[in-house]
Amino acid sequence: MNLHLLLASASILTAATLAAGETKFVRHIKESSGVVWDMPVENTRADLPPAAGIPDTARLQLWSLSNSNAELLDGRISGPFLPKASLRITTLDPDSALPRTRIDQPFTVDLHVSGLLTEGGFPRESATVVLERHLHPDVQGEGTRTERACIAENGSTVLRFPASAITRAGDPTRASGEEQFVVHALNTGDLPQSRIAGAKLRVLPVASGEIRGIAPGSLHNRVAPKVVLALKELYPKSVTSLLLYQGTQIHGNPSITVHSIVLDQQETSSRVIPIPDFSAHMRSNGTYTLALVSETVYGRELLCDPISFRIQRPPRPSELKATASR
Repeated sequence: MNLHLLLASASILTAATLAAGETKFVRHIKESSGVVWDMPVENTRADLPPAAGIPDTARLQLWSLSNSNAELLDGRISGPFLPKASLRITTLDPDSALPRTRIDQPFTVDLHVSGLLTEGGFPRESATVVLERHLHPDVQGEGTRTERACIAENGSTVLRFPASAITRAGDPTRASGEEQFVVHALNTGDLPQSRIAGAKLRVLPVASGEIRGIAPGSLHNRVAPKVVLALKELYPKSVTSLLLYQGTQIHGNPSITVHSIVLDQQETSSRVIPIPDFSAHMRSNGTYTLALVSETVYGRELLCDPISFRIQRPPRPSELKATASR
């Protein structure tokens, strides 16, 4: 699709909408005549709105314009004599315009098919649609995969997946990418196999972290060690905290928050953070434990093993004098 044509055709959109940084519109292409027209839609939309009252076969496309870039977000074909289908992906995370999940979390796909001629005697293309599942890993070289299944009945189906099927060599928890579900009408002779419904799912990796600058069981005689946090792939909406406990027990034991990172965005975040001196939180000698914890919609989880260490400050001069006088 010609980018200049797209930009020119979007001229019906207001300058105020363009100034917002992103513009979305639906392109309607009539198959019989090639006539094209565009309709602006809300910027939060991630898939095509339902098509109703289309008297002729047409291709519908959802486009996003940002600066000088055009991106096709969704597309399907619709018409009075084609089967109808809808797809909806539901995850445990409600806080994103485009459905997203973590690689180890479940999700469901709601599929509804109508308009199939199932009474018998009709050509296969009138009685069958094809459901495809496309896997697109973020890591180059991992390869994409496609799974297919034929559907020959009208009605609704709920597909339940315990986790995404995207994989990554070495560490499956680091896998990320996109899953896409598409329903196609079969080749009718007049039209090639055509997409009639689709839905996308963003798949994110499991976060991890390190507490650097301190060794388990180490002894510190004056101030707290200089700690650095190395954080990888923090979930887009999460609160990650470095917690300090007195003793070695972290479950059921009160804690002090040494540092906290609050995120509310669309993608994961990786960062390295030096932690300011937290000696004031350790008023007495003894054993302390640092734990790196992340809270997301999936629960509260440790990002690495807790680290216990000891504080043993030398006695103050006044304490030495009091001891000597006894």
